[in-house]
Formats: sequence, structure tokens, C-alpha cells
Amino acid sequence: MCRKLVIFSIAILAGVILVKKSSLVRVWWNDLRNEASARVEPETRIKQLEVKLSELDAELDKAAREYTKQKVQHNRNQEAVEKLAAKVADERKDVETLTNGLKSKNSFVSFRGKELAPQDAENQLTVKLSQFESDKQILAHKQNLIQEEDKSIKAAFTGVQLLTQRKQKAEVQIAKLKSTLALVNQKKQENKYAIDDSAFGEFDKLAEELETRLQEELLLPEVREQLGLSKNKAPVKDQPSREELIRKADAALQVEVAGQPVSEQK
Repeated sequence: MCRKLVIFSIAILAGVILVKKSSLVRVWWNDLRNEASARVEPETRIKQLEVKLSELDAELDKAAREYTKQKVQHNRNQEAVEKLAAKVADERKDVETLTNGLKSKNSFVSFRGKELAPQDAENQLTVKLSQFESDKQILAHKQNLIQEEDKSIKAAFTGVQLLTQRKQKAEVQIAKLKSTLALVNQKKQENKYAIDDSAFGEFDKLAEELETRLQEELLLPEVREQLGLSKNKAPVKDQPSREELIRKADAALQVEVAGQPVSEQK
């Protein structure tokens, strides 16, 4: 008994492991499929859609052929019904003519240009009435079939129209995808050859900083001069003695005024 329980437990454990692994494999497969699908180029996807569209063309052609076949057969059946209806109408006239002739109780009955004895007219009426009733039933049955065929034909035509609309919509979608892809490729090409002007922006910034610095250097000496901070000030001479000062003054006074020294003018 214990052995059976152990075997049963092992079987359950193996089943659980198998289910888990199967789930992991399924998840791995889905991830791999999604990743592979994401790597497919847009051009390839568009070609895939065009292949699907060609398959839709085949379905549309098949549906159109089936509709045409049904339409032709329907037209033939319609013509046959119209001929049968015309025959029934003629048979109705014959029955009415024979019936009215017999009702008149004349010695003869006029029927289709002939003068029939009442007994012959009665025999003709028996045959015509049987044929009329039979053809009338057949006509009613075929008219019902024609109505059902007409519904089927209309349904087939509607189906062809829906397929045609789907095809046109798919063609428009593919055209839009191609246009969008062309725009994306154009943008990629433009970005490929686009000029990176960030270096010029950095150059302009450095040039502006350098120009500002040079202007500051040019203005700095003047500011230093105004503030008395100039490093190139003229050296201050020592104050001369009184005797030297007087001697310089006398020398300066020795100037000529109207061609004569100042001492002579005195």
C-alpha cells in the first residue's frame, strides 16, 4: 500500500514538473517569437502585406466567378419561368374559351378557329384543364425557386462588394505604410548628413569670452591710472634746497623782452 502511495506521489510530482516546464517552454517560445517579429524590417512587413493582398485578390476573383456563374444560371432559370408563365397564360385562355363555349349551350363551340361539337369541346377542355393545372403548379414552384435564387444572388453580390471594399482599404493602408516608410528613410538620410554645429556654438562662446577679456585688459591701465594704482608712475623727485630754487628762478628770469635782458630794462 505504501509502495503504491509512493508511486502515485512520484507520478503527481512528475506531472507538476512537466506542466511547469511546458509553461516555461510556451513562455520562452512566445518571447522568442515576439522578439523575432520585432526584428523584422518594415520593408519585409510591407511585402508580407502585399502577399496577403494578392491572396485576397485570389479570393475576390473566386467569389466573382462564383457570383457570375450563379447569375448566368439565374438568368436562364428566369427565362424558363417567363416562358412557362406565357404558356400557362395561353392555357388559361384556352380553358376559359372552352368553358364559356360549353356554358353557352350552342350546337358548336368555337375554339382556335375551329367549330367543335360540344363533346369534342368537352374532351379538349379535359385535356387543357389538366395541363393548365399541372403547369400552374410547376410555375408556382419555379417562381418560388427564382425568388430564393434572387436572394442568394444578392447575398453573393454583397459578399463580392465587401471583399472589394476590403481590398481597396488594404491597398490604401499599404500605400500609407509605404509613404510613411519613405518619410522615415528620408529623415534617416537627412540625419545622416546633418551638420553638427555644437562645435561652432562652443567656438562662439570661447571667442566672446576672449574678446571680453581683451577689452578688460585694454581698459585696465586707464582705470588703474584713474585710481592711482598705475605701476608706471613718474618717480617723485627730492625737494630742492632754497638756494637751488632761487638760482633756478634767476636763470628763468634771464629772458629777453623786446630783445633786451630783463636786468637792462630796469
